[in-house]
Formats: sequence, structure tokens, C-alpha cells
Amino acid sequence: MKNSKLTKILAAVILFLLPFFSQAQLLKGTVQGNVEDIQLAISRDGDVMSTEYIEINVADDGSFSFDTRLMTPFNDVILYIGENTICGAHLENGKILEVMINKAEDGSISFTFEGDHKVVSEFYSCFAQAYDMMRYLPMDVSQAKTYKEYREILADETVKMKKMLSVISDKQLREYYTKMIDATDKSLTVRLIQEEARKQNKKNTDFPEFAKIIDAIDVNDEISMRCGLSFDFIGAKVNPELENYGGDMTPYCLEYMGVVERYVTNATVKKVLANTCAYTYFTFGKGGDYMAFWEKYKKFARDFPDMITRYEGKIEALTKTAKGKDAFDVTMSSPEGKLCKLSDYFGKFLYIDVWATWCGPCCAEIPYLEKLVAHFKGNDRVQFISISVDANKKAWQAKLEKDKPEWSQFILSSKDAATFQEAWGISGIPRFIMIDKNGKIFEADAMRPSDEGIIEFIEEQIK
Repeated sequence: MKNSKLTKILAAVILFLLPFFSQAQLLKGTVQGNVEDIQLAISRDGDVMSTEYIEINVADDGSFSFDTRLMTPFNDVILYIGENTICGAHLENGKILEVMINKAEDGSISFTFEGDHKVVSEFYSCFAQAYDMMRYLPMDVSQAKTYKEYREILADETVKMKKMLSVISDKQLREYYTKMIDATDKSLTVRLIQEEARKQNKKNTDFPEFAKIIDAIDVNDEISMRCGLSFDFIGAKVNPELENYGGDMTPYCLEYMGVVERYVTNATVKKVLANTCAYTYFTFGKGGDYMAFWEKYKKFARDFPDMITRYEGKIEALTKTAKGKDAFDVTMSSPEGKLCKLSDYFGKFLYIDVWATWCGPCCAEIPYLEKLVAHFKGNDRVQFISISVDANKKAWQAKLEKDKPEWSQFILSSKDAATFQEAWGISGIPRFIMIDKNGKIFEADAMRPSDEGIIEFIEEQIK
């Protein structure tokens, strides 16, 4: 599928952790018709924020394969095919699952299975489609339904999935998917309540069903964790007034760690929650006493040294990208393939948009960025550039051809994109960066084009 679908899932990952937990597999397939893109999502430890999105390379003869070593008997992966097709697959070490993908002349895509776990994969494909979060929380608000309609759809899908359980002959798998259905239904219900509460400017607890679900959660149950319920439980115990997404998340994350330590005894669940805490802090937080967070986090995650290693680079990046430091340079490519350096644009106040075509929130900022660029058109003291971290260069070029932006556009190679994001401490996009005319960092995590007052802010800096 197109990366845009994946990004929608990524942009909402904190809100809903869909159970893609997997751990290895052997999958073979064939493609008939012109299928532009196939990506496979696999989480090796049940932690959705550790989910890998892997491009599937289709050979000239239409064949492809995916192989890895699985760690548990419950290994469900998702194939995203084309723009809107979701295909689930259940894999097991030593077994071979085959999937045949066909794109008809009318553009519709279908798939069939053969081999080991054929029936289970057919079931899991229905499961993945039934509980696809984008059905219930679409990025395009014009496509949204009412809260009541979504609840009815969810209820119908859960009834359907429970009826389908009978096709699974393996007792252990059937018990597992029975729990998955129940937990996923509850998790999506929580998501819908949270969204409705937001729309009505109410508290989640104003909905009696919310407290009922939260109180019944076993925070230490790993299936609950994989379906997002453990995250819901911890989140409900943290003071909501501490939430400050886009601002200082230090108080919130400090309390979050305290709540986890109070309730969680399962090491697997605690590790995933530790990852969630750090990911939230570095992705959605901005400003604050990051060293206070880090000192607490190192003690909190002391049993998970890989978590500390994973995020210590973020702390280093925050130090290196402090205001007044030299801006990190990188080689970029224009749409015509001409190479240049970011430093070639130093000398003016530089506003940088780091984005990708598959990132829904990134694309949502584009209309605001267009207005920002138009406002400063002809002003030789400020420069706007967009830097794409797309792996799919054709998708980037197609987006530019469609939008025809009137400011400079560049793309980074995969290697340079990884180095650039690490250097700037970029955990998620969109990210906006401000560099002063002397090539010094002004803001490593700057205001978004949609933020109120950004025009006045930039005008003040370029006086």
C-alpha cells in the first residue's frame, strides 16, 4: 500500500496500539497485475512502537518472499497492498504460507492463501479489516460518522468475528483470538469514547462505560498490552492536567513512570510501557527539563538497557541542537536531481519543513505552509525549504507534481535521512526547524505553520 496509509497508523500509534505482534515467519507470494506497493508490518515483541514497516520487493516474474525468525507461537503480520487493501497473515516457524495477490482491470485488489495456516490467515485478514483503526478514526474528518454509528459498526464487527472463531481448529489459537477480539473491541471503544469526549468538550469519565472498561483491565496481561488496554489503564491513572502535547511533557512522563511502577509487575508489559513513555516524551514533548526526565528514566528502565541505549541518542541530540549551536549540514537532492548542501541556504533566516508523503500530519500542514510562504513572498531575509525523508522518490515527485509548491523542495537519500534525523533528534514528523542567518540553530523543534502567531514570530526574528 501507499505509505500514506502507514503514516496514518503511525500518527495515531499512541492513541491506539493495534495488535500486530509478530516475531518471525516464512511468507511467499505472487502478484498478478500492476501492484505499485506492498509493505509488511511486523512487531517482534508485541510493542507496536517497535513495529517494522518493510518494503516487499516483487521480482520481475511477480514473486516475492519474506523470511525471519519468529519468537512466539502467535505471529500475526499485516500486508498493506496498494492504496487501501489490508491482508493479514499468520506465520509460524517451519511453516510456509503462500499468498496470491491479484489486481483486476478495474483496479480492485484481491488475495487468496494456500499452504500452512491458510484458514487462520483468512480469519486474521477479516480481523485486521474489521478493527482497522482508520475505519473508526479517519484522518479525513469529512468521512467521519457519528459516535453512535461507529459504536454500531464496531458491535456488528465483533459479533461477526466471534462467529468466525469456529473456523480455527487449533485450541490454543482459538483461545488466543477470542481474547484478542474482546480486548480489541474494548480498546477501540475507549478510543471512540475519548474522541467523542473531545468533540463534546467533556471528560472521558463523563462516559460511565469508560470507567467500567478501565477498572476491568488487567494491566499486566500481555494480550491487553498488545491491544492497547494497558496503555489506557496507565493513562487513566495519570493526572490529565499534566498532558501538554507539543509543550513540556516532563511532569506528565515523570508521573507516568510512577504509575507504571505502582501497578505493573509483568516485565514484558513494563518494557513496552517504558518504550511508550520515552517515545511520547521525545516525539510529542517540547522544551522542559529533559535531564530531570532522563535521570528518572534511567532508573525506571534500568532492567531494560536496550531502552536506555535506544533513547540516549535523543538526549545527546537535544544537547547538540540547543539554540546557538552550529546547524547540522546535509547533502540534498532537488526534484531535478541536482545535489546541494543545506548550508548553501545559510545567510537568511531559514525555516525548514521535514516531511514525507506518507505522513498524514505532514500533508495536513502543507496548506498552512503555502499561506506562510505566500505571506513572505519577495522578502529576501527569510527562506523556506521542505526536506523529504521519503524512501519512495517517485511518490515524492508525484506529490510535487500534483501540489506544485512555490518554495524549494529537496529529498534525502535513505542513508542521509537516517543521519539527519538522528543528528536533529527527530523521532517523528512533521518537524520544523529554524536556523538563523549565521547558520546557527534558532529552534530545533520550531512552531508549525498551523500554529497561531507564527507569522508575527518570524517577522520579529527577521527585523
